[in-house]
Amino acid sequence: MNQAWVRRLLPLAATIVTACAPAARAPAPVTPPPPPPPPARAVIGAILPQSGSPALQQYGELVLQGVRLALDSGTARWTNPPQLVVLDDAGDAERDAALLGQLERQRAVAVIGPLLSAGVASAARARADTALAVVSPTASSLAPGLRNTYSLNQPDAEGFAALGRFAARTGIARVALLYPRIPESTGQAQAFAAALRAAGGTVVADVPYDSGTNTFKAELKRVADANPDGLFVPAPERDVRQLAPQISYYGVSARNLRILGGPAWTSDEILRLVSARYTNGVIAVTPLLRESPAAGWQEFARLYEGTYKRTLDTPFPALGYDAARLVLLGLSRTQPRRADIAHRLAGLQAFRGATGVLAARAGTIVREPFIVRIDAGKLVPLETPITQAAP
Repeated sequence: MNQAWVRRLLPLAATIVTACAPAARAPAPVTPPPPPPPPARAVIGAILPQSGSPALQQYGELVLQGVRLALDSGTARWTNPPQLVVLDDAGDAERDAALLGQLERQRAVAVIGPLLSAGVASAARARADTALAVVSPTASSLAPGLRNTYSLNQPDAEGFAALGRFAARTGIARVALLYPRIPESTGQAQAFAAALRAAGGTVVADVPYDSGTNTFKAELKRVADANPDGLFVPAPERDVRQLAPQISYYGVSARNLRILGGPAWTSDEILRLVSARYTNGVIAVTPLLRESPAAGWQEFARLYEGTYKRTLDTPFPALGYDAARLVLLGLSRTQPRRADIAHRLAGLQAFRGATGVLAARAGTIVREPFIVRIDAGKLVPLETPITQAAP
């Protein structure tokens, strides 16, 4: 080809190529990614009687009042507070397994209730995931071997052991035991005696009596013959009303021994109905000293009475309140997980609850004891548990 033509075609070809090329486009605007979805709303389950026995319905409603107060006050500033799902078992333990399964399918992170011991066992055994904590406000006992299963109303011997150590430490070293032959009082006497001996004290007389006894002359003579420094009486309220005057009448108290007792001695009924001359100077242990700032009873009472416009004259709302607050301790606002709640409950220490200072010991919720002296019908604290602030 003629070189001149080539030179003339090259610029023309370049022009054609340029003309046929697609026009340059402005860059597309960058669309920001959508915001992440809000974290899943945690579900807290509750299995409570809302039908069936009128008495159980009443207890269930009182517990639920406390649960709602804890969730409303404890999550008021959360952007995505947990949802409370309440299911009715009518106080029937046979329903509780199915209700637990229903809550588990709804991804509940913890379950408050049931109220009765048999129901708690039924529900806890039905779990597919044993990391799902079950916290009963009121069950009086728990079946052994149930992981992450708790009650706030299960008897424990912490206070009686503490009283035994206190007695030995304060010079009440020779102690007689006087108690009814019932499992609870027997266990309390044993816990006290073991702690007393470990601290250097001595049990000089062990005097059980038949439940229902009204006259204690023979038993108190055995106590007097042992010449103790102290007399430990872990008896229920009925027996305390009978015993307190008789300890004085039969001359045992004339020996200047110290009377030591359990929570029954500090009850409103005993302080109101038994003459102060029979209770003055008694050293007792109690899981809750309502007037003490170490526990949160007074604050809860103000919250409850201000919300419901009624006097707080029963512990059931406070038990529900504490159960819900324990669940909230381990509940993350962004990644709610069952395992976190279970872990926090297992390691609970010195938690300032409305119903006392709560801690976990070997899988059981216990209350750190208050040791008090009765003075003119009033409780004077001698030893108060140390609490730690909730996070």
